[in-house]
Formats: sequence, structure tokens, C-alpha cells
Amino acid sequence: MEMMVWIIFTLIIVVSFVGSTFLKNNIFNKLLKDMQKQDFDTFFKRLDSFTTKLFYAPFNREYMRLNAYFLMGDEKKIKEQFDLILTLRMSKKQDIDISLKAFYFYIDDKNKQKTEEMLQRIQKCGNEEIYTQCKIMSAIVIDKSIEYIDDMEAQVKQCEGIDRGMFHYLLGLQYLNKKDTPKAMEYLQSAQKDLKDSPYELKIKQIIKEHKK
Repeated sequence: MEMMVWIIFTLIIVVSFVGSTFLKNNIFNKLLKDMQKQDFDTFFKRLDSFTTKLFYAPFNREYMRLNAYFLMGDEKKIKEQFDLILTLRMSKKQDIDISLKAFYFYIDDKNKQKTEEMLQRIQKCGNEEIYTQCKIMSAIVIDKSIEYIDDMEAQVKQCEGIDRGMFHYLLGLQYLNKKDTPKAMEYLQSAQKDLKDSPYELKIKQIIKEHKK
């Protein structure tokens, strides 16, 4: 009899878990469809519903809200959302993820103070490789550094694909910092090809357009 009770109890747990997973996936799929259709009124209403709050932690809900603001192109809301999310309880993996997302947003916004804050936060996450990469990008974009040209020109020869594209992009920016526009255009045009269909493609096109004679 005791064994039967345990079997029934185990089955209840399994069924509850499967049911919860199904409901959670169903909510996520509906939110995703709302976002794909850019039906943001429905998306935010569903995101703030009791059912979504029941199955998704605050960090996950606010992260989804942040992505919606990115799709909407609402910079004011994006900044407010970063300020909110960065105060929430989160795992180490979530921390590095949102810190990187904020870092790239603020570096594009040329916001030196916020970029530095995110750098410090990334450093505290303990991934030295990611921190070093971000520190170099900040030095080039925010501080207009040219000190990495020689090292990058040596390393780019050994790279392919996206890695090569990022080296070309950062070399192009450094030559712009150095006021060597012809050399900068050479690297940026290569970067545009290597980073085709990436978020950087449009950015590089705009930089090239701004500096064409």
C-alpha cells in the first residue's frame, strides 16, 4: 500500500511538471507571435497577465519587455528598462548577458559613464576574456584609441568570418581615430562584407556614408 501511495505521488509530480512546462511554452509561443506581428499592445497585456507572472520570474518578464522596446526602437524606454533590470535578482549567466546587452547599447549611444559602469559590472562577473574584449572596444569607440592597430593587423590574418569582420571593423574605427580616412574605408568595406546580415552591417554602412568624400 505504501509503495502504491509513492507511485501515485510520483505520477502527480510528473504530470504537474509536464503540465507546467506545456503551459509555460504555450505562453512563450504566444508572446513570441505577438512580437513577430509587432502587436505590442497584446504583447504587453499578455506579459503583465497573472498567468505569465505565475510561470515567469521578474527577470525573464522584464528581459522580454526590453526586447520589445528594442523592436519598437524606443530608446527612452530601453534606458529605463536597463535601469530596472540591472537591479533585479538574477543568476551569474543572466548578469553577464544583460550587462553585455547594456554595454553594447551604451557604447553605440556614446555614453561614456554608462559604458564604464557596464565594464565594471562585466569585470565583476569574472569572465576575464569578455571583459578584455569589451575594454578594448570601449577604448577604441569611446576614448578614440589607436594603440591596438599593430596587434590587430597581425591577428586579423589568422581570422575568418565574423572574427575577421570584427577585427576589420575595429581597425577601421582606429584609422578613423588616426584621421587616416582612406585606410579606414579599406578596412570598413572589408568589414561590411564579412559582417553581412549581422547587426553591424547597417552601422558600418552609415559610418562609410558619413566619411565618404
